[in-house]
Amino acid sequence: MKAVKRSFPVVFFWAVLLGGACFAQTLDQSFTGPLEAYWLSSSTVQPMAQVYTAGITGNLEFVKISVSAQSGGPVVVEILNPNGQGNGTWPLLGFTEIKPPSQLKCAPTCQLIKARFNPPVSQVAGTQYAIAVYPAYVAQEWYGSINGSGQQYPDGGTWVYGPSWVDITGLYPSLPSWEQVLSFYFQTYVEATR
Repeated sequence: MKAVKRSFPVVFFWAVLLGGACFAQTLDQSFTGPLEAYWLSSSTVQPMAQVYTAGITGNLEFVKISVSAQSGGPVVVEILNPNGQGNGTWPLLGFTEIKPPSQLKCAPTCQLIKARFNPPVSQVAGTQYAIAVYPAYVAQEWYGSINGSGQQYPDGGTWVYGPSWVDITGLYPSLPSWEQVLSFYFQTYVEATR
């Protein structure tokens, strides 16, 4: 009985400590699917972005994106304020660097690679943000749904940069259909603020 009495405060202490330190990230926005199309980018051409509309107010802890990179990266991932979209530059809210694989598994849906932000990025429900992917010295691909497939993320467009952000939907009709991306694959994970 003594052993039980001695261990109880310790167990209770660790339960309180761990309970207070563990925060759950909730899946907020998501658009995933099979390999239909991709946008190829290199260090000499445009960065890419997927605009999304936040559904939860809180801290964006990480995103998952269907990005591959030659020789395993690195690739820079940023969260931007699209400023009501249109041309121009978008203010930077947070960034990180990842080293995705050179090839993604896309059966039945395309693999998602985690990009964690430190510190997390504050977001407000109903506000639009952009996940931007920049080539860092290597060629990269961001997979998504094909233009004309009818599958697309409904609450934000797909953009390329150079020298300002431009909506790429229907921008390059001469490209092969598998390069005419309608929406990039992504997920956002948020810790809701109380």
